[in-house]
Amino acid sequence: MTDPVTDPVTGPVTDPVIRTTRPLPGGIPVHRFSTSLHQPHHEPHRTPRGVPAAGRSSSRRARNLLVTALAVVLVALAPGLAAPAAAADRTGWVRAGHLAPGTPDADITLTPLSGGKPVVLRDVSYRDVTDYVQVPTGTYSVAFRATGSGEDSQPMIRSSIRVGAQSATTVVATGAQGDASVQVVYDDLTPPSSGNAKVRLVSGATVPVTAQVVDGPLLARSVNTGGATGYAEVPAQAWTIDLSARSGDATASGRVTVRAGGVYTLFALDDGDGGLELMAVRDSQGTSTMPTGGVDTGGGGLAADTSANASTTGTSTAAVAGTAALAALVALVAASLTPALARGRRAPDPGGARR
Repeated sequence: MTDPVTDPVTGPVTDPVIRTTRPLPGGIPVHRFSTSLHQPHHEPHRTPRGVPAAGRSSSRRARNLLVTALAVVLVALAPGLAAPAAAADRTGWVRAGHLAPGTPDADITLTPLSGGKPVVLRDVSYRDVTDYVQVPTGTYSVAFRATGSGEDSQPMIRSSIRVGAQSATTVVATGAQGDASVQVVYDDLTPPSSGNAKVRLVSGATVPVTAQVVDGPLLARSVNTGGATGYAEVPAQAWTIDLSARSGDATASGRVTVRAGGVYTLFALDDGDGGLELMAVRDSQGTSTMPTGGVDTGGGGLAADTSANASTTGTSTAAVAGTAALAALVALVAASLTPALARGRRAPDPGGARR
């Protein structure tokens, strides 16, 4: 048992707790005495050395302000960033082709019956197939007028089409001179299986035609003017295609190279000398299920009128602008809060060391 210990202020201490630290040089031990149990909740809050409480509070406020500002910015920009997807759900794709021999060059007008600005594809000549243009969904009047005759002139031929959301439609003029008509063909631009391409035939010839892929599938048998076949999948490579009239009097052969993932339409046409010719057009480039812009027609396709592309260009521009604005605002907010954050991270004060 140890001898009683006397506290200079309170007097004798009973059963003190003795903690022995490492002996000092010379073998002299050092004792520390505690007269009460350790009670952390009785101790005042201690500020970490070198980080003033005010600095930590400022840092927390700065971080909270930054998070709040970013949330406000995202909420404000969300409608604009979501606009491309919303716009895509309300639009479809249309292109037009001039496959009627002897019919003059045409300005092709797509007029929405629900109202709105018409889309005009200008100066489309025989054998031309335009690029796809993106238009709002709905029903359209389609009119082929002689090039330069004006939108109030009498159409050479006319019809109507229905454009569905995310659909692709081809409108073609077919038939002999004086007996031309408008045919509507619905396109399936979903990609083929890996390593393959999709091919079909649309006939603009004035006689029924048959198309056979050499060492491949039969694409068409006795297809009439304005008719279209379904799609056939073929391996991606160069193919020779034989085209013949039902009478056997007109034949043609063409070599077509198709790429993996692509969707193609082969147009059978009169060649102007009583024979046939084959024109291959690539409908989809294999990068998506729908056109992402102008399509390489391979047959002198006409570039779309800039007004027709306004919806696509405007939507893409809005998305880019929204993203840029978000980045700029984030940078601005971060820059404005940097001093406060820096105060919260200020290096420890050497003077705060234990004295």
